[in-house]
Amino acid sequence: MQRLFLRPVAGALAALIAASAHAQTLSDADRANLQIHTAHGNPVHMGDTLDQVRAALPSAPAPQIVLGHLGTLWDQVDGIILRLYDNVVTDVLYDRKSQAKLPGLDVGIESPLADLEQALGASQPGVMPGTRAWPLNAKHQLVANVSATGIVTNLEVQFIPKPTPRPTTGVINWADSRGVPASGASAAPTPVLTGDERRAKLDELLAQRDDLGLLQLMFPQLARQPVLPHELQVADLAWLEAHAGESRPSVLYALSWKLMPADRERARDFNARARVQWQMAAAQCARPAQGGPLWAIFEGGAVADASPLRDEKPAWPIAFEQALAWDRALPAHAEADWFCGAGNVKAPADAAAARQAAWQRSWDINHPKTTAPGIVP
Repeated sequence: MQRLFLRPVAGALAALIAASAHAQTLSDADRANLQIHTAHGNPVHMGDTLDQVRAALPSAPAPQIVLGHLGTLWDQVDGIILRLYDNVVTDVLYDRKSQAKLPGLDVGIESPLADLEQALGASQPGVMPGTRAWPLNAKHQLVANVSATGIVTNLEVQFIPKPTPRPTTGVINWADSRGVPASGASAAPTPVLTGDERRAKLDELLAQRDDLGLLQLMFPQLARQPVLPHELQVADLAWLEAHAGESRPSVLYALSWKLMPADRERARDFNARARVQWQMAAAQCARPAQGGPLWAIFEGGAVADASPLRDEKPAWPIAFEQALAWDRALPAHAEADWFCGAGNVKAPADAAAARQAAWQRSWDINHPKTTAPGIVP
């Protein structure tokens, strides 16, 4: 994996300050060295070491997930998610809690997209629906999540993704890029299955472990198609409820999203179960799994923003702990290749040991946040 080593240039950003924020733009040099400032005023840079991150974010805990060379760190106080490789920052994601701004400019999260485009130039469609992107240089880009009202809700500095071929096996892995037209234009409308034909198709996709196909059928907006009518939403919800006990992560995520508008408690419970299944699968990869649209759908808010469910304390830690107990009681678990990719799962004994270690690590991190009765590891 490549590493990023973008460093701030001393004094380069001071020249950006002018009388009117709306008249400001970033030069090519400033864009190439773009660093976003957090709500607390501490910048976190691509290429920073873990020690530098901990100094800039004193509230940040140790990395919560460590898989070989890869690590992920959430600073919930400052609203930042960091991805690290060998303890070096390779991705920086700022959410609404951070209220992060672009350096030297009064635009950022909670700003209209038009204001960011005035500062950075015209954006282009991102890989996922609802995102806009600005290339910073040949390798790196700034990506903004934009609400339906045109307000920026997240900012991320990341690699410009390279095109990847679709998998040739029946196993869906992270690199599968189906369902997202590269040009940003809407795909041609496709017929919507209903009734017995729809249920049979859902059964077929589940049996084939075609997670993306399943999600695209239930959430056609992923391919820029109209949202399903209410009667099909109800039918899909019933199908998901019937299959929730099979512990397939795509079913658990989809069920939590379908339940969110009417039943937040059950939506939270299933979202926690889905997240546990992701964490347990990730621990079993022989090599780090490659990021892609499936991850963005599950955890990136491409279908629904799960952060309101997870921001409620202690409701979320309790739900997560209950999900860990549920996982421990399952007679069988989904094969980890749904996450790792075909041929990328550790040998059975090693995978089982890695899964158990990940389970215990998740329990140890989460348990101090809750005093939920009647749950034992």
